[in-house]
Amino acid sequence: MTAAPVNAGTERYDRADRAERVAAGVTGVGVGLLGFMIAWLVGARVTERIWGPPSSAVVALATSVVVGIVVTVVASHRLRRRALAESQLAREATQRD
Repeated sequence: MTAAPVNAGTERYDRADRAERVAAGVTGVGVGLLGFMIAWLVGARVTERIWGPPSSAVVALATSVVVGIVVTVVASHRLRRRALAESQLAREATQRD
């Protein structure tokens, strides 16, 4: 005889919540890479006009890396918060039924 775990019903939600958090993080990384590429393209053109060839590439790269990291963190945080809110609503809806 085996006893059912106390949290047998919530294990499914925990796995789904984790999957949603991972998917939100990966999507945030993709959005950050997109931000990096756009910042690199625009930054390279702008800094080339201002500083000239040798230093403009370094400035454009540094700026685009910072932009990419910031966009990744912000997008991941927003998507994870949204995924958490949606999973809590779904959990409350199934518990009412």
